[in-house]
Amino acid sequence: MRSEFALGITIVLIVWLLARDRALRSRCSISLWIPVLWLCIIGSRPVSSWFGLEAADASSEGSPTDRLVFLVLIAAAFAVLMRRRVSWSKVIGDNRWLFLLLFYLGVSTLWTDDPFVSFKRWIKEIGNVAMVLVVLSEADPANAIKSVFFRCAVFLIPTSILLIKYYADLGRYYNPFIWTYSYGGVTTDKNALGMTLFTSAIGLFWGVFDLWKEKARYKQEIFAHLLLMGMCLYLFAMAHCATALACTTLSVGIIAAMRFHNFRTTLRRVGMWGLITIALIAVVFNTIFSPMEIVVEGLGRNMTFTGRTDIWREVLRVPINPIIGAGYCNFWQPERGESVSRALGFFFTIKEAHDGYLEVYLNSGLIGLGFIGVLLLGTARRIINGLETSDSFEIFRLAVLVGAMLYNITESALCGLVLLWVILLLVLIKLPSHLSSDINWEAESVN
Repeated sequence: MRSEFALGITIVLIVWLLARDRALRSRCSISLWIPVLWLCIIGSRPVSSWFGLEAADASSEGSPTDRLVFLVLIAAAFAVLMRRRVSWSKVIGDNRWLFLLLFYLGVSTLWTDDPFVSFKRWIKEIGNVAMVLVVLSEADPANAIKSVFFRCAVFLIPTSILLIKYYADLGRYYNPFIWTYSYGGVTTDKNALGMTLFTSAIGLFWGVFDLWKEKARYKQEIFAHLLLMGMCLYLFAMAHCATALACTTLSVGIIAAMRFHNFRTTLRRVGMWGLITIALIAVVFNTIFSPMEIVVEGLGRNMTFTGRTDIWREVLRVPINPIIGAGYCNFWQPERGESVSRALGFFFTIKEAHDGYLEVYLNSGLIGLGFIGVLLLGTARRIINGLETSDSFEIFRLAVLVGAMLYNITESALCGLVLLWVILLLVLIKLPSHLSSDINWEAESVN
């Protein structure tokens, strides 16, 4: 098949899939496209990259085009929130630990190597929160979240297949870790593609899981979800993203298992601290009998997690203040990155620790890690306590939270312009139920 013909088929498919979303979720406002665009950008590659634009100093400043795009989207998101009269005092009061973390990250820009650059990155962190609030302040937040997942999958998944099969110069890249070519699709590397597949698969499965109750009414919409899920499986097989595949399997399994009332009741009775105790027992058991080694090797990996343990050991040798870290998004400055890479014997420069918790520690120290811990555990407790009902949104929140916490053991996806972090914020942020009753939803056009 010629690449032009494949491109035409992909465009037609995308239009049809978007039509199915509009028919299914007509109450979603046009403002929902703002967070969709934000997520599509950070879930693929920068806008400047698609147009071949180069930044004057990509290591620090980035592309002027990208800065402008993000600034416009942030301004648009805040304009929507102002029009909806969202009470910031109530939002902050109900999410104090998250906003304390954001405040601390903002303060940490003061002790970075380049405070101005770190501050601009922190502004984008505020943008992440604004995008999530736009979604959660929709008239029907649960359906809005499903629509965001579906729309992002519509753009990212079929396009990834198109690029990999027909535009190899964009969809494939040379992987220095394995000395051969890997598939990135719309993203820049296979790990980023794995993250996109992971987040897409969870949202699609949640959506089709709820639609299945009325399968006679929503045949086309269910087919659209299943089609995209099949594409995700195809890309998983091509990309060989072990971490993303394992986390997807776990999260999807949680959504399926929560269908049974007895399972939800048992989990609620065990509680968060009971689960932590079970996890600690599992760690001790694994230390003695090593069953995890069998699982890891079954995924085509080894217990060094493809050299990640070497990276972890080396970055911990870099002298930083253990209490406050190197400052927000500052650890991987060129000098440190090159130093760590040379020590590991790499002929290329690495830019992440491949562990989200370690990444937070390097940039924000024990204080930042403590904020993250309180935030994750507090959210887990609230979700588990709310499992007495069969609310599918609470089930989705639990699946995302558990999957994301596991994902961050071997990949970095906490804080910053990272797709999974924004999805995790959808779970972490609690929007007050007492939003202003003056919100005029009819004032916004539907999509």
